[in-house]
Amino acid sequence: MFMHNPDAEFLESIEEATTLNPDDKHGDESVDGDFQETMEENDPLATLLFRQPVLCTKTHPSANLIASSLITGELFLHEIVKDERKVVQKWRTEPFAMSARNTMFSLEGKSVYTGGANGMYFQYDVETGKEAWSTQAHESGISAIGNLGKNMTVTGDDEGVIRGWDTRTSTQAFEIKEHTDYISQFYHAYDKNMLLTATGEGTLGIFDVRKRALHAMSDNVE
Repeated sequence: MFMHNPDAEFLESIEEATTLNPDDKHGDESVDGDFQETMEENDPLATLLFRQPVLCTKTHPSANLIASSLITGELFLHEIVKDERKVVQKWRTEPFAMSARNTMFSLEGKSVYTGGANGMYFQYDVETGKEAWSTQAHESGISAIGNLGKNMTVTGDDEGVIRGWDTRTSTQAFEIKEHTDYISQFYHAYDKNMLLTATGEGTLGIFDVRKRALHAMSDNVE
C-alpha cells in the first residue's frame, strides 16, 4: 500500500533562479554558486539548486519573488532580477526543527506563510523577513495551507483536520473534522465562498466557508 510521506515529496529544480548559499540569512547580494546564463528563448533564466530537498515553492502574486520551504525546516525568499538574469536571496529563516512542508503568499503579497511537520504555522513579513505571528495550529503535521480571501487562511493536517485563521486577529476562526486522512490540497471558489479539499483517502470535499459546514462529499475517487 502506498503511504503518504509529504517530507519525501520535493522539487528537484525550479525555473528563473540561481544557486544559493544557505549560510546567508539576509542580504542584498547575489547568492553564491554556479550561475549560467541561458540565451535560448525557451530556456529558464537560471536554475536554483538547494543542498537539501525542497518541499514547496510559490511565486508572489505581483512581484518577482519566490518562496521556498525545505525539508531542513528553512524558508527562503528570492527575488528574480530579470534584466541581469540572476536571482538575489532576500532573506532566510529557520522556523522549524522539523521540515517546512509548505509555503504561500497572502493574496495582497505582504505576508508569506509556512506550515511544518510539527504542526506549527508561521506568518512572515515579505519585505523584512521578520516573524509577524505563529501558533501551534495542529497536533499533527500540517499537510496543506491556503488563502480564504483577504483576511483568512486555512490549514489542514495529516489527520484530516481543517482550521481557519483570521489574519486580522491572529486567532482560529473555525475547525472542520469531516475527513479521516491527510489534506493534500485546498482550492477556494471566491465567488461562491466555497472551499474544495482533496484528501489522502481519495475523496473531495466542498465546504461552505460562511456556514463552516460540509456542503458535499464525493465518493472515493481512487
